[in-house]
Amino acid sequence: WMISDHNYGGVFYGFPILPMKDFGGNGLLKVAHHYSGYEIEPSELNKLDTDAETEKMKTFLKKYLPDAYGNIEFMSTCMYTNSKDDHFIIDFLPESNNQVIIATGFSGHGFKFVPVIGEILSNMAISGRKERSIEFLRLDRF
Repeated sequence: WMISDHNYGGVFYGFPILPMKDFGGNGLLKVAHHYSGYEIEPSELNKLDTDAETEKMKTFLKKYLPDAYGNIEFMSTCMYTNSKDDHFIIDFLPESNNQVIIATGFSGHGFKFVPVIGEILSNMAISGRKERSIEFLRLDRF
């Protein structure tokens, strides 16, 4: 599921609690907030305001999923990369004679596109052509 909340920007998303006897796991609900953040150095990751993030998550849960709200067992920050327009970059490396393919910027949500991205990349590698209209993902758009 995914819920947009204009007070915080971005979207909150989560994964349901699945029956442990059938699926294993820890029986917890995963809830996350995906939003365009800001540039940060990896060494600064531990300096983030986790209290503010915790309060944001509590407010969201109480508003949209009050029956699911309980104790927050643990929180972590997921640092990843995005392109400036939040789209992937899929292209041939310039001046490589179509011998090197760039595929990047999938952090946070690329897993949803694995089948089509795999098809695109394999076509590029085998035939040297882009079989689908992916011009909006070109490297030189920036």
